[in-house]
Amino acid sequence: MNRKSLLFFTSWFLIFTFRLTAQNTWIQTYQPFGDVDYFVEDVIICQDEGYAINGYYYYYDSFPPPIEEQFGFLMKTDSNGNFEWSEVDNNVGFEWNQSSAFVETDDEGFLCSVYSDYGGSVLVKRDSEGNQQWVESCGDLFIHSMDNTSDGDIILGGRMNGLPAIRKITQEADIYWTQTYYIQGSGSGCIKSIISLTDNGYAVTGWESSNGGDVLIMKTDANGDSLWTKTFDGYGDFDQGKSISEGLGGKLVLSGDLVDQTNFIINGLIWLFDAFGNTIFNEIAEINTGFGHYSIICLPYDSFTTFCYIGNNQSKIYNFDSGYNIEWESIFDCVIARGDRGFLNTSDSYVCSGVTEINWDEYIALIKTDSLGQYVYIDEYEITPLQTTLNYYPNPFNPIINFEIKSDDIFDLKLRIFNVKGQLVKTIPITGQKISWDASGFASGIYLCNVQKNQEIIQSKKITLMK
Repeated sequence: MNRKSLLFFTSWFLIFTFRLTAQNTWIQTYQPFGDVDYFVEDVIICQDEGYAINGYYYYYDSFPPPIEEQFGFLMKTDSNGNFEWSEVDNNVGFEWNQSSAFVETDDEGFLCSVYSDYGGSVLVKRDSEGNQQWVESCGDLFIHSMDNTSDGDIILGGRMNGLPAIRKITQEADIYWTQTYYIQGSGSGCIKSIISLTDNGYAVTGWESSNGGDVLIMKTDANGDSLWTKTFDGYGDFDQGKSISEGLGGKLVLSGDLVDQTNFIINGLIWLFDAFGNTIFNEIAEINTGFGHYSIICLPYDSFTTFCYIGNNQSKIYNFDSGYNIEWESIFDCVIARGDRGFLNTSDSYVCSGVTEINWDEYIALIKTDSLGQYVYIDEYEITPLQTTLNYYPNPFNPIINFEIKSDDIFDLKLRIFNVKGQLVKTIPITGQKISWDASGFASGIYLCNVQKNQEIIQSKKITLMK
């Protein structure tokens, strides 16, 4: 092969490889409950290679009558991030709730923790399509983290009667045991992240209150009995561990925040241990690195990646080695997921979750990157979105509202209307540019309407029925 041919082949190979990489990275956004404020907690990869995301949405409207709603949700996509379904936790026995943690069960369903700061804590079982199967009270245990165990059960971590607590249950929510802990005699605290370890024990991180709020890490045996406990006093305000992960040789790494309320500073904390609780290093990540270190992952080759917030509606993941030498970082235009599993790692990619803004509206965001956290677009591989606009009048209305839909393609378009609890109340096929809805039989209030095509939300709007 001559030099010219070799140069052509090399250039073609690099472009082809780049395009393949581009096809395997993407950003997807969702607005399953219309124009509301979204808060994302965790993301997992499911048995069918799709993704599931939980969190809650909050809705407030200052126009009379005032409405305030907050409900947890669970959402499912396929392996390319295409929306499949979403369900809201509006019938669990209490309102103003949030979905704080969840796991997938052996039957490809989901077990979700839902609680309210005003009282009430339950486990919600959903099938693989999101349909609610049962709701089980958790009593005084408020769950912040969950994990599947090696023996097919589930471990829960949270707060019970003011104390850090863990509980082991079956996938049907039958309780094996519950443990609460007095840390340094403080008498209060909370577990924010729990994992099942390769030695069948558990590791947790969170906070305890002996010095105004210290970072807590603890390792237990298979029965939840503490093997060792460590705390870290940063600023003495409200320091806490937020995520924990296991690495090679039983190493444990946590990420968290050190809060200096006096100077309005939040620094990140990365703390690495060996299997016996000896500190390998602890690193305070200053604010220019990122604060809000919500999630962390140990990688198979003894390096680590963490997900943090950097301000201005931007978040980033960055990778570092066992000496905290940062090797790469990647920045996203989204607000970070707030759970301890806000992103995940596969053999050749990361999937990060959060909330992003588009034209001043909030959307749930799911981002798939390559192994270095990068994502790219190639024009000929981009899918041009359906050009659709939805207008309506009058608003507020009583009882008829008119809609004007302009679209490149009206085939299989539907207008779906939801109440503020996320319940579908009306579906109207779109067969022309103008349709109307007679809401004579419906109560006054705020409704969310969206245009959908092939179950994908194209555009969402908020309307007010005032009788």
